[in-house]
Amino acid sequence: MDVKVTNVQSKTPVADVLEHETENNIVEKDTMEKSTRQFMSYATGAILSALLFAVLQEKTYTIEGFTYGGFLTLLTSLTYCCTAFVQQLWLHGEVRRKASVMDYAKLSMLTMGGMYFTNWSLNYINYPTRIMFKGSKVVPVMITSAIMLGKQYHAPFWIVILLRIEHGLGTRLWSMRMHSFWYPGLSSS
Repeated sequence: MDVKVTNVQSKTPVADVLEHETENNIVEKDTMEKSTRQFMSYATGAILSALLFAVLQEKTYTIEGFTYGGFLTLLTSLTYCCTAFVQQLWLHGEVRRKASVMDYAKLSMLTMGGMYFTNWSLNYINYPTRIMFKGSKVVPVMITSAIMLGKQYHAPFWIVILLRIEHGLGTRLWSMRMHSFWYPGLSSS
């Protein structure tokens, strides 16, 4: 009788668990790296798009005799709507509403009104001053949310916001002085 003996390695339950955890960690690490790369590419795209938009808008408003600020605001709002529509189709395959049409209408009118008045202000102030004030928008929002919603912000958060505004104001004033403007907030033309 010829008996063949083979070496069979038996795995213990602990070894099975460790091997399974190692496989899960590799999958999680790959997923996390992919998510990080995806986030960084989206963030970079958003920043570059915002910079390009700001440059084009500033160049448009510095054209002599440009009086189509309202139309530019309408086109910007329509672009936002189309982009949101495409994003909903891409992410979900359908357009999902989470609020009533009336709420969307109110929000879009307020957003478009804010954009219109912001663009209209360029008739009286120059673009860098507008950006400085736009960057300071967080302060009234924080104060309103603290008063109306009872939201509390810690002191370091307020300090960072105030330093940010101070930095923007200082940079703006330095820029004006270097270019011989000394009418704070008024256009150089």
